[in-house]
Amino acid sequence: VAIQKLIDEALNVLARDPQKDNIALRVQCQPELHVSGDPVQLEQVLPGLVEDARRAVQLLRRSEDLDG
Repeated sequence: VAIQKLIDEALNVLARDPQKDNIALRVQCQPELHVSGDPVQLEQVLPGLVEDARRAVQLLRRSEDLDG
């Protein structure tokens, strides 16, 4: 499975959410990188990973705001 294509598709779907939270996404992936796996499962996992990262950034920012 060409992982770059799956990453691009996941980011297109989620592009608005991180931007509204003032989060910039940067992906570093070799364009020719292929992984073994079920493309459908990978399509399901990638958005979850991006959402988890977004939540982690939000929690970190709240923690920093509280610490002053």
